[in-house]
Amino acid sequence: MWSLTVLTTVLLLSSLALEPAIGNEVFGCGGFIKNANSDLDFSRVEVGLYNPQGSLKIKTDCSPSNGYYFIPLYDKGEYVLKVIPPPGWSFEPEQVPVKFDGTTDICSQGKDVNFIFKGFGITGRVEIYQHKIGAKGVQVELRSESNAKIGQTVTDTNGVFSFTPIKSGKYVIRVRHEKWHFVKPEYGVEVTTGNTEIPAGS
Repeated sequence: MWSLTVLTTVLLLSSLALEPAIGNEVFGCGGFIKNANSDLDFSRVEVGLYNPQGSLKIKTDCSPSNGYYFIPLYDKGEYVLKVIPPPGWSFEPEQVPVKFDGTTDICSQGKDVNFIFKGFGITGRVEIYQHKIGAKGVQVELRSESNAKIGQTVTDTNGVFSFTPIKSGKYVIRVRHEKWHFVKPEYGVEVTTGNTEIPAGS
């Protein structure tokens, strides 16, 4: 009888000792920044955890070698995972909602939340000749090296234009306006491993 009592006590103590370890298990959201078409400096990309109101709670860097990231989650609730890239870099999706309950959500189940890189950006500025004033309302067209039309936009109030997402490669930018003539209506540009900013006055 004495031996049975001791054994029961030991088993109860062992069960109690295991409970904190299970309760303290750290969940989190993890995954990869993925890129299939060009080289990418993963170290320049971050992933942030936001509340539904848009306030940043925590952010982390991505592994320079493979783009992996991990953000720990301690409190149950609704969150939003967002990729934080340099300006002009495009990803899909840009954000992923997470309703963390410790059991059924994508992060609690250990599934990867991946962000797929779509392309870089091309930015530039059209200026009035011999002045440092931006030209508003100029039609800007982006074409491939084979003359296929990629996109079209209009300069803003500061004469600035941009195209994104753009894959690595060589392109031609053409500008036109119904009343104005341009010193250089075409400009060749090459996108490699980052955003391409066309120098003013080019």
